Amino acid sequence: FSFCSQNRVTCHPVNFPGKLKELIMILRNLIKLRRLVLTKSFDIIHCNGSPDHRLTMLTLLTVRGASKPKVLFTKHNSFPVQNSILTRWRYISHTDSVITVCSEQEKQIQTVLRGKTPIRTISNGVCLTRFRPVSSKRKAELRGKLEIPHDRLVFVSCAGSSLHKGWQYLSKVAANDASILVIVLGNKPPQNKLEEIFAGEIPNNLWF
Repeated sequence: FSFCSQNRVTCHPVNFPGKLKELIMILRNLIKLRRLVLTKSFDIIHCNGSPDHRLTMLTLLTVRGASKPKVLFTKHNSFPVQNSILTRWRYISHTDSVITVCSEQEKQIQTVLRGKTPIRTISNGVCLTRFRPVSSKRKAELRGKLEIPHDRLVFVSCAGSSLHKGWQYLSKVAANDASILVIVLGNKPPQNKLEEIFAGEIPNNLWF
């Protein structure tokens, strides 16, 4: 949310519960998302998980006419896709396009789509034609700017500072090793949270 506020991006927090006991919360989120769809006139809704995909499908079942946006779904994990009637209904009748991140996923999804929904693979990884390591000179300049010794091994986690991203495990392994620096690109957790994570001994080679 700090990124959004700094870059003038409007954020609307919506959870994606999916269990029957969470029915009331599901309905609340459906109403919230429906209101956004009708008032903001989205062109595309992008989903990258089954819970938000299901919520989007249920929401758009209540929307008619020109206000109905296209749905793009990206499958970025290796969880199997059940070839069931409900799954086919979601992927074929309520999804306009699918993106997978490897050829094996595309093969798996094709068994469900059966050629009825466009699918394309955009492979995980880095395009080395566009993104290349900087020169040794530039690397030295950047290290000097950040006051990082030239012989320090640097690990960067660029997935944010939420604990489910796992940066804390990397930091614990490298804790207080003078030859290693761990940099997390994200908001620094509160001091008491860091003390809880690291049992009161926060590594001195961890930067946010």
